[in-house]
Amino acid sequence: MKIIFKVSIFTYIYAVLMIFMGYINVLILTAVVLLIHELGHILFIKFFGYKIKSISLYPCGAIIDTDITINVPSSKLFFISIAGVMMQILLEIVTFNWNGYNTELLHRINHFVILFNLFPIYPLDGYKIILSILENLGKYKLVVKITYGISFTALLILFFLSKNILMFVLLYVFNINYILIHPYYYHKFLLERFLYPYRWKHSKKTKCLKDMYKTRNNYIRCGNIYIEEEEMLKRVFGNVY
Repeated sequence: MKIIFKVSIFTYIYAVLMIFMGYINVLILTAVVLLIHELGHILFIKFFGYKIKSISLYPCGAIIDTDITINVPSSKLFFISIAGVMMQILLEIVTFNWNGYNTELLHRINHFVILFNLFPIYPLDGYKIILSILENLGKYKLVVKITYGISFTALLILFFLSKNILMFVLLYVFNINYILIHPYYYHKFLLERFLYPYRWKHSKKTKCLKDMYKTRNNYIRCGNIYIEEEEMLKRVFGNVY
């Protein structure tokens, strides 16, 4: 499968501003750090057997579009999400004894990118790490709503600390778009459960579809009995597919 590369207009603006202000070395070292970070994600995506469709470049990193479904096991989501930071920690270890101004600058940039990506803001790695943990604890629809609140709160904190308007606007647009497509997103979650059934280790009884747990085999209440989620999803999507 051919991978499509895209470059955001924000990336062009950021690069032009950095060159215009004479921060070419900062631009190059940032690119190196981000390349190593994204390489970590790519390696783990490939390790788990998923395919990459496209890579979109932004000033603060890249968004990798894959064939990973919403119902990806939480452990895989966790390791794919944290892989970028793991690669950066490896970079820190390898260059720890290096000397020179550029090495010191590289470390500062590396530290910033690590901290930035660990903020639980959609679509940053920190958000996916938090999601991979919380989705084991509660109803998936509720978990997504809770992570919305965490994401917006963290975004405001990040803006207060950094005062970076360009970064705030970019992440704010991502979050607003994410909220607007929530009904579609949850419908996709249910559809994927129907099309790609996955057997989990534990089971859970729920009152209705909206109370489903992602990491459980759900038994949905229907009248006075509970039926398997596959049967319930067949009733919802069976006539369509």
